[in-house]
Amino acid sequence: RRKHLRPSHPTSRKRPSTPTPEASPAVSPTPEATVEPTPEGSPAQAQALPTSTSDARPRIVADTAEPTAIKPCVITLSEIRLSMPSGDERGLIVGTEDDRDLAGLTAVSDSEKDVAVREVPVAGIKSRSLFVIRSMTQRTGIYHIKFSLPCGSAEAEVTVEPPPK
Repeated sequence: RRKHLRPSHPTSRKRPSTPTPEASPAVSPTPEATVEPTPEGSPAQAQALPTSTSDARPRIVADTAEPTAIKPCVITLSEIRLSMPSGDERGLIVGTEDDRDLAGLTAVSDSEKDVAVREVPVAGIKSRSLFVIRSMTQRTGIYHIKFSLPCGSAEAEVTVEPPPK
């Protein structure tokens, strides 16, 4: 036979006993927080958070600021097509339609050994840049130079012709 258990009355239930804390005569000191130095030149703006003496690893939290959206721009070129004899050079002025600061402007030739591009600094002017494009070899052909900012880019086509006879 099976024995059926009866539920006990709610007032007769035993509650688990909770031990009462005892006063300890010696108080253990709380470890003080220490700040680990942040490595200089870290790519993300990182901050070291306090660590306890029991944990030797630094706590690093990356800067969570949202990146600002870059407003698109239109890069302007004084000429989008240039022709020059091999071994010669030409100047090109680069800017933007809204005359923004050109800090960070890059220029890359699709064939740097044949056609080189370099910026010529002009003191006091930030919204325009002067670039010199030079044919480095006797090789003729059509080359491209890309001018880029984070907000946009433009391309110039350079035709290198045989030198005049």
